[in-house]
Amino acid sequence: MLGFMQHESNQITNRESATLVTAMRQACKNIFYTVVNSGNYTIPDPDAGKMDNMTKMFIGIDVGVAVAAIGAMALVLIRWNKNRRASEGNK
Repeated sequence: MLGFMQHESNQITNRESATLVTAMRQACKNIFYTVVNSGNYTIPDPDAGKMDNMTKMFIGIDVGVAVAAIGAMALVLIRWNKNRRASEGNK
């Protein structure tokens, strides 16, 4: 059932079978367990903790955009408050 393509041996004939559902869940669990516990995750990374230049650049861009957006928002709020006070004084 976990094979490739649509061969007859891979076709599910009884989709309501509790045994089939249990077997498929167990097969998925076994596959996930194998992938998660594979040996590739036990190899230490010599570059762990170091950021590459692209990551540093993207963080810098994000910070720059955030500062510009906060500055623009502050200017809009200051002008809005100034205009609101001026219009209340005219009433």
